[in-house]
Amino acid sequence: MASAFGHKEIYCRIRRRGLISFTPIAVNKHNMNNQTIASDTTSGLSVATAVSAQSTKAYTAADQDASIAAYVEQFYLVEDGVGNFALENAERREPGTTSFWKMAEEFEMVEDVYDRTGDDRYKTMIGELYKGFIKIHGADWMWNEYNDDLMWITMGCLRAFRITGDSKYYQQGKSCFDATWARAYDPVNGGVWWKTDNLSKNACILGPTAIAAVLMYQCGAGDEYLDRARDVFEWERKILFHEDDENGLINDHVLASGEVKGGALSYNQGTFIGAAHLLNTAYGTTEYEPYAVSAARFMRDHCTGQNAPGVMLNDYRMGDGDNDGGGFKGIFARWCGKWVRETENTEILPWLQLNAQTVHDLRNTAGLSWGIWGKQTPDTPLASWECSSAVSMMQNVAAPGA
Repeated sequence: MASAFGHKEIYCRIRRRGLISFTPIAVNKHNMNNQTIASDTTSGLSVATAVSAQSTKAYTAADQDASIAAYVEQFYLVEDGVGNFALENAERREPGTTSFWKMAEEFEMVEDVYDRTGDDRYKTMIGELYKGFIKIHGADWMWNEYNDDLMWITMGCLRAFRITGDSKYYQQGKSCFDATWARAYDPVNGGVWWKTDNLSKNACILGPTAIAAVLMYQCGAGDEYLDRARDVFEWERKILFHEDDENGLINDHVLASGEVKGGALSYNQGTFIGAAHLLNTAYGTTEYEPYAVSAARFMRDHCTGQNAPGVMLNDYRMGDGDNDGGGFKGIFARWCGKWVRETENTEILPWLQLNAQTVHDLRNTAGLSWGIWGKQTPDTPLASWECSSAVSMMQNVAAPGA
């Protein structure tokens, strides 16, 4: 069916807040309604053509530095060594206003910056943000019914341990992983439940669980964690990944009844790529490489073109920047960027650089870029969450010629 934008349509069930409408799209991972995502294949233009059409100077390492500097300037709050990102840049006096999982992913965003730069300022910020998270949410997170939320912060803790060497992050990450696994893993039918009601198994818990399990193994927790990572990834691949027609789409979830629902969302595609790559790295194999390639190609070829050729689709509506979808593309950028960088993939890199160039070119006067990629970022108040995706893209995709 042709859409109002002249794009192909992918019918999917997504999580979002508010009324259903055709406009692409507002997403909330804590609610489910039917919705249509529009997509195309860069409107007939190749990515190479789209890249060459850029009229501005290619972004540099200095521009990557500037993207996080602007974000910190506009959103970061720290007092007595306790840090948080404010909900909006117009309300910087109000700390701790982003939700549990968004705080976890903003934490990972800063870890991305440290991984790129090795700058000790960001190692310090990791510690401040961790203290802020504990201050708001406590140190025992099992009150949270969303198992995926717990795996997002587990990843952040384990990455913090690898960056700092401070064992408190490892202990916290291990405790959270083990408790979540105990309540979420289905030993009878396989897979991991999204919530404690055990109604569905979602890509947003499966990919992060596989990644977190590999990180546990890399932190020295033991081979059993690598076995768990393989088990969960293989389950997601068999149930949600479109391997039969090799198109790379990952369905959003499967119900307890066995009915598969939902289409592609950028963050699910990203964590699938990340899990495949980490498994390859851990096992010293290329067994999982075709799955990463297929999932990345699907994003490039079918989830772009809404606002500009080759540029990734909107994940939320303008004016609703704290909606869950506001940060989805940042998660995709994190894991797809890591895979491209560490495998030296030259097929997907130009497309990622196109998207990084786009967010750089369309930043506002404060240096921020929102999540509606391909449209000029306004100077009106913006949510920290919707601006985090652009920072992640800039940090995780090497500048041309670098």
